[in-house]
Amino acid sequence: MDDPNAKDTTLIVAALVVVLTAAAIVFGLFLFSRL
Repeated sequence: MDDPNAKDTTLIVAALVVVLTAAAIVFGLFLFSRL
């Protein structure tokens, strides 16, 4: 299965996961700093 779009999709999903994780960490630190 050599789908040329498979690698791009994987990279996009990985990038989204990284961005969402970073956003969750920043949001968590923001809430923690307001306690």
